[in-house]
Amino acid sequence: LWWIREEKAQGQAYQGVPIRSESEIEIDVKPLVQEFIHFQSQYLVEDAVPRYQDIASSFGNKERFGSLDTDQLYRTLLNVHAFNDRFRFFEGGHPKMKETFLGTNDHEKIRTTIEYLLYGSDQYETRISNCVNDSDFKLNEFGESCVKELYGLVNENDIPICNGRTLKSMEWLGFGKL
Repeated sequence: LWWIREEKAQGQAYQGVPIRSESEIEIDVKPLVQEFIHFQSQYLVEDAVPRYQDIASSFGNKERFGSLDTDQLYRTLLNVHAFNDRFRFFEGGHPKMKETFLGTNDHEKIRTTIEYLLYGSDQYETRISNCVNDSDFKLNEFGESCVKELYGLVNENDIPICNGRTLKSMEWLGFGKL
């Protein structure tokens, strides 16, 4: 869905697209899949794959995750596009974002929240909701898109990434406003 947002649903093109039936969407998606297969992107090779490998290596294993220090946790979270892209809201960019994030979330809260999100025993929908809304788990400067994208990157349930980019892509495809 990243590719659709970048190549097809640019700007506001996703807005106002009529809701389509499942069969209409399927017809529209088939040629897009073929186009994507032949799409050459340095971003995928040089950025997206290494980011995914880093986050999978750091957060994909509970024991490895438990050994990360605060700086390693933060650096790994920067692989979540929705989180990394927040730097634009901070005067001073990434250094100020890091200072703010780590200044308002201590190591234990960051570790506990991520561990709960990725490895907790509650249903995944409950964990996502709690990490977005419950003050026991909610991290400052790490909103709903960040939580959903992180879970989509690292879960054993084959639940895909869900963030603003994917929702806009799906709207452009005809799923309606999600």
